[in-house]
Amino acid sequence: MQIIVDQNLINGALGQFLKIEKAYSLRDLLNVDPRLAVMKQLLTTTSIGMLVPSFKEEYGENRPINLVLTASHEFMTTGLGDDVTPTGIQLEANGNFQVTLNVGAQLIVENKQGVQEEARAVYCQLALKGKMFVADAQHENRTFVVLPKSLQMPVFKVMNSAAEEQFLEQMLVQSMVGFQLENLKKAFQPFVIPLKTFKNPAESQCMGFNLTNVMVKVNKGFLQVNGNYIRIAPEQVDTAFCKAFEERVTQSPYEILKKIQESPLFDNPMAGKLFESAKKELAEDDTEKIDL
Repeated sequence: MQIIVDQNLINGALGQFLKIEKAYSLRDLLNVDPRLAVMKQLLTTTSIGMLVPSFKEEYGENRPINLVLTASHEFMTTGLGDDVTPTGIQLEANGNFQVTLNVGAQLIVENKQGVQEEARAVYCQLALKGKMFVADAQHENRTFVVLPKSLQMPVFKVMNSAAEEQFLEQMLVQSMVGFQLENLKKAFQPFVIPLKTFKNPAESQCMGFNLTNVMVKVNKGFLQVNGNYIRIAPEQVDTAFCKAFEERVTQSPYEILKKIQESPLFDNPMAGKLFESAKKELAEDDTEKIDL
C-alpha cells in the first residue's frame, strides 16, 4: 500500500477556507465559558495602557475595547501587500518544514464620545519550523520523528486609524512576544511514531486488514508512506465494535454540521442551510439507519 500526502492538498484546502470573510470577537469567545468573565473585565484601555501608555492618553482611562480576529488572507494583504506568504505548510526534500499562520486583528475602542471606532489594525505572521526524518531506518526499531525546532514571529505590523505604522508599539509587542516564544521553544518535544512495530488503530480491523512494516519517505512537497498489510480473518474481527464504528462514521458529518449550526462561534446562516440540505439527503437515502 502507498499513500501520498501532498502539501498542495493541505494548502489548497486552507486557501479555500481563508477566502471566507469571517471574523471572531474576543468578547464573544470569552462568553463561551463563565470562568473567563474576569478576562473580559481586563479588556479596557487601562490594561493596554500599561504596555502602551500613549494608547491610554489617546482614548482615556477604562474605555471598553474589543479585539476582532480573522485569518482572512485578503485582510492580511491589505496591510502586508500581495507578496505575503499565505497560511500553509512548506516541506523540503531534506525533511525541513515550515508551518505559516497569518492572523489579523482589529482593535475596537469606545471613544470618549461613546462611539466605537477602529483604533488599530494588527497583522501578524507566525512560523513554526522543524524537521521530519526516519531514525534508525535500517533497523528493527526504526521510527518516524517530527521535531519542532522554533516558533517565530517574522512579521508584526500595527497601523492606527489613519493607516500610519506604529513603530514603537510594534517594537514593544515583538520584544515581549519574542521572549515568550523563546521560552516556549524549551518545551518542544519530538513526536515519535514507531514504524516497524506499527500500532494499528482498533478501527483498521473493520476494513479487514492491519498495516505492518511501514516506511515514510520525505520528498520536496510531499510525504510518501509505504506499508505492507496483513489480512484479518472474519472470526478475528470484533463485529460489535465495527458496527458501532460504522454508525459513528455515517453519523459524524451531520453531527459536525449540527454543532456548527448551534455554536455561537460560527453564527453563519450558511451552516444552517448545509445542515438542512444534509439532513434532507440523509432522510431520502437511509431514514431507518440514522435518527436525526
